Amino acid sequence: MKLIGSSLLALTLLGINLETSLAKQPLNIPYQIASKGQVVESGPYHLELVPEKSEHGLHLDLFVLRGDNHQTIPNAQVKGQVQLPNGTQKELSFKYDAKDKHYTSLLPEKMPGQYQLKVLAEIDGKKVNARFSFKQ
Repeated sequence: MKLIGSSLLALTLLGINLETSLAKQPLNIPYQIASKGQVVESGPYHLELVPEKSEHGLHLDLFVLRGDNHQTIPNAQVKGQVQLPNGTQKELSFKYDAKDKHYTSLLPEKMPGQYQLKVLAEIDGKKVNARFSFKQ
């Protein structure tokens, strides 16, 4: 806390008002930052999974991004295979949501326990694999 306070004090002494300087700068965030996501980096690709409980089961948001600036990839073919806590395997397909700029799928399960998800995304003919794990 002292370091932050000292840094702000130093910036203020230099004539820089951090609060008003930041307020004037537009935020350039290329995609929604997920607060509970799991990330897999594969070459130039960034895949981020955000599982959320819903009344219908598990809603899965998958962000498929490219490069250091995390450009959204809207034209990927995305499939998933999930292993339920009881060992049963299920296939999933993800659809692109153009408004929210990510892929979504619904897993109609409410079984408590650990889920294992394998994602296969085909991007411009290249196959990108990612593995995620989450609990319900």
